[in-house]
Amino acid sequence: MTVPFRSAGSLALMGAILSTSSSAQSTSHLTYSGSVRTVPSSPLGPFGNAAVGDAVTIEFDAQLPGTAGAANTRDYTVDPTSIVVSVGAATDTGARGTTPVFSLKFDPASETAFGLIPVLSSGLNVTVLAFDFLPIGSFTSNDLSQQNGTYPTSDFDLISIAVGPSSSSNGIEVDFESLVIESDGGLGTAYCDTALNSTGAAGQLAASGTPVVSSNNLTLTASVLPPLAFGFFIVSDAQGFVQNPGGSAGNLCLSGSIGRFVGPGEIQQSSLGGAFSLPLNLASLPSPNGFFAVAAGDTLNFQTWFRDSTPAGTPTSNFTSGLSVLFQ
Repeated sequence: MTVPFRSAGSLALMGAILSTSSSAQSTSHLTYSGSVRTVPSSPLGPFGNAAVGDAVTIEFDAQLPGTAGAANTRDYTVDPTSIVVSVGAATDTGARGTTPVFSLKFDPASETAFGLIPVLSSGLNVTVLAFDFLPIGSFTSNDLSQQNGTYPTSDFDLISIAVGPSSSSNGIEVDFESLVIESDGGLGTAYCDTALNSTGAAGQLAASGTPVVSSNNLTLTASVLPPLAFGFFIVSDAQGFVQNPGGSAGNLCLSGSIGRFVGPGEIQQSSLGGAFSLPLNLASLPSPNGFFAVAAGDTLNFQTWFRDSTPAGTPTSNFTSGLSVLFQ
């Protein structure tokens, strides 16, 4: 299928229309698997009978798309009811009296990526601290929705997880053999290197719902954006790469003719957490010559163009990563 999209040169950022942003409801499920390395002389809590070599798993759901945290870091609220910690035959679930946050840092300068779970469970005198260090080749960003896969022990530079009271030395140390990340609701294939924006990280684009055309249920979500930044989604049937088009600080990952989602209610403003979403009407996507309906078998490529600023405070624009979706 060839769709006559609007050319890239005709794109212009528009901020006249303010639209209320919405949040994607998808999650990433993380599962750590390993075994007990050391046991203190007087272990406490529900894992007091742990022995060296006992199997250990820690599972939890992190809510997407997360919010911008410290430099190069994105914070994801953990659903307390999703937490399951197992050591040998003993299991502890949930987090009482705390709302855990999983923080993922991706720092190209130091060639490492790591995740930190400050506190998973405290009601039964149990605290879990997780430090995951992975080579830069394993993770590609701090966007959990783009990191689906299994990361074996060879990908970890260091894993040290303590299970026990945070105020004592009675924690159990664990050697982890793998980390599995599974994001529900995520679809499409991310592509194209994009430049860092004023948050210190690169903007990300994800899709949730289903690629089945007859269901007409697909939502685009741009994340890791500057807070309260205007922007809109763009679409093309062709991928490409244009560095700093029209003086932008980012990279355009589409080519050929490009359509813009700039109709009523489509130009967005990011939340304080740096994200906005737009449900698509697959029966009416924009093109230069009107609107067209997506058909099963079509592959379309999406990106987000948004307002940004340089380190000196000069207004500019930027782009998220690209996302390719094969419709069924």
